[in-house]
Amino acid sequence: MQMEEFRALADDLLTSPALTYDQRLRRLAGLAVSAMPYPEISARCREALDKRIVCDMYEGNRPFAPRYVLPDYARALRQGSAYLELDAPTTLAEALSFLTILYGHVPSVTTYPVYLGDLDALLTPYVTDAVSDDDLDAALRLWWIQLDRLLPDAFVHTNLGPGDSRVLPFDLPGRTIPASGGPQHHLEGAPPAHQ
Repeated sequence: MQMEEFRALADDLLTSPALTYDQRLRRLAGLAVSAMPYPEISARCREALDKRIVCDMYEGNRPFAPRYVLPDYARALRQGSAYLELDAPTTLAEALSFLTILYGHVPSVTTYPVYLGDLDALLTPYVTDAVSDDDLDAALRLWWIQLDRLLPDAFVHTNLGPGDSRVLPFDLPGRTIPASGGPQHHLEGAPPAHQ
């Protein structure tokens, strides 16, 4: 890529009214990675890439982050994170905040996690008898909305169940996962939310 082409593409990204600030940052980073020369590969591999027999998923010529990361969220919740200067949570509010912060630091090509963990298993220890069903519903509803807006990708998923838990968003009458009208998060093992 020539410098004039690079600058024109960067200017298009910087001035696009259709992109948010965060989207601009991600696309500018992608543009920089794509401007780097492709790593040395064999002629057969180059042919396979050119013919799209093999797909590099258009993640740039020098991806600098892994595609799929499986953090040990349970361990992080138990031990806290010295790196993030977070103590192990002791309440539901602290656990939700801890996970949200941790999600923002998962090193992934998407810049956010694809896998959010086994959420009912992760959060159940923080749902004590002191947490009413109404408070639990309100906290989880707000958290799902927050995740939906912060992690805007249909590939983002979590595991729920199969056991019973107060954390499951389907076990109380009227409890549903809010939809944004945008990408929907796939909840593995979960039945469809009722209205």
